[in-house]
Amino acid sequence: QQGPANESSNQSLYNVGSLSDKELEFPGGSGPGTSPGRSVPPLVPSFPQHSLSNTPATNNKNSDLEKKEGRIDDLLQSKQEKMASLDKSMQDRLRLGHFTTVRHGASFTEQWTDGYAFQNLIKQQERINSQREDIERQRKLLAKKKPTTMGSAPPPSLEPVKCKSKANGTENEMMMHAEYHEQEEIFKLRLGHLKK
Repeated sequence: QQGPANESSNQSLYNVGSLSDKELEFPGGSGPGTSPGRSVPPLVPSFPQHSLSNTPATNNKNSDLEKKEGRIDDLLQSKQEKMASLDKSMQDRLRLGHFTTVRHGASFTEQWTDGYAFQNLIKQQERINSQREDIERQRKLLAKKKPTTMGSAPPPSLEPVKCKSKANGTENEMMMHAEYHEQEEIFKLRLGHLKK
């Protein structure tokens, strides 16, 4: 008895055949042999296009999306501004200076370290001070060499030189006066320039 039962089960498996030979049967159809085009219910209800865009749910979704996009843009912009201000503060830190922690015995203290801008200013100030000292030293030397006026007696060291030729002596005195005043004026101008 197993033989015929096996044959009938095999036949039912082979009876499926190819899809082109038979039409598919769908549940809810009018019976075997119905075509899918006639019996398949539509999956998406067909609404007119303008009714989809006007529904309150889609308007809320669109406005929520716009709000979220605006918030994301604001966050990105604020992040970029923070990064720019951080970069600027790091550059200013190098330029102006910063506090560093220094250990003194068992305690720590904060100590100011000048940046390159302050270091350049200090170097420039030192250079100006050295120039000013140099000018003052030259002015003092010039004051020691100041020629005497015609009414007063010349110093004893210059007397023998002037006695050799009187005509030449007055020219030398005049030249010394002119050179002295010229040098004095130069020193005054240089000092005035350094004050700026």
